[in-house]
Amino acid sequence: MARIAGVDLPRTKRIEIGLTYIYGIGRVRSNNILKDAGVSPDIRIKDLSEDDVRKISRVIEEQGGASGPAPMRARARVRARARSRRRRRSEG
Repeated sequence: MARIAGVDLPRTKRIEIGLTYIYGIGRVRSNNILKDAGVSPDIRIKDLSEDDVRKISRVIEEQGGASGPAPMRARARVRARARSRRRRRSEG
């Protein structure tokens, strides 16, 4: 089983589908990662070489990691809104 971005990918899946098991990576981003890494999307995960895994991991890190900072910013916005609502209720 290949381990990329801290996730064990299923061996029998094609790599373009397997990458979608990583939080924050969908089909479009998966194909972009593979194109940038120079890896065919049709290869099964069990057939990837160590070099292919390293290239894919490097591209994911260069693009800002798997989940990236966007989900953290979104969570912070939601929490800030909730705090402001609670303040408004307590003031009123």
